[in-house]
Amino acid sequence: MTILPDTHPTDADQAAAEHADQLATDIERYAAFLRANPAIAADIRADQKFLIYISPGDEAKQKMADVVRAGKAHGATITKETSDEFAGALLQFGSVTVKVYADREVVCERRVTGTRTVEVEEQDPGALAKVPTRTVTRTVDEVEWVCTPILDTGSATVEKAGAGS
Repeated sequence: MTILPDTHPTDADQAAAEHADQLATDIERYAAFLRANPAIAADIRADQKFLIYISPGDEAKQKMADVVRAGKAHGATITKETSDEFAGALLQFGSVTVKVYADREVVCERRVTGTRTVEVEEQDPGALAKVPTRTVTRTVDEVEWVCTPILDTGSATVEKAGAGS
């Protein structure tokens, strides 16, 4: 006798499915609203996006990969996007853009690649407040952020960053 694994959806799976169904229904209502009111649709900027923020956690990278993979399976054009604060991807469904993103340090790795010496102006702690600044030399980290491919389709994107980024 073969025992098959339990394939019944969990409460969390059921809740997620209900939420997805409600979102899809709401988006369909929004689409009907736009079709019925083309003058309103004409005022929607092309750079507006639907946003999906991936909260920090153990599975953030996997969640982002799942969203991107699902978008790709449904015909989205995928463009990786990073900034000083966030990393993620744009999923382009024709004129509709969905941005999936997370805090950069959650999905990318900060790697110190060396140090360099820089001069900065700062208050002289031993002088009176009327002495404005002095030049000091200090060593700062040279860093890069390594953002591995979301779907492991190629080499990692490396961003050079300034001191302390």
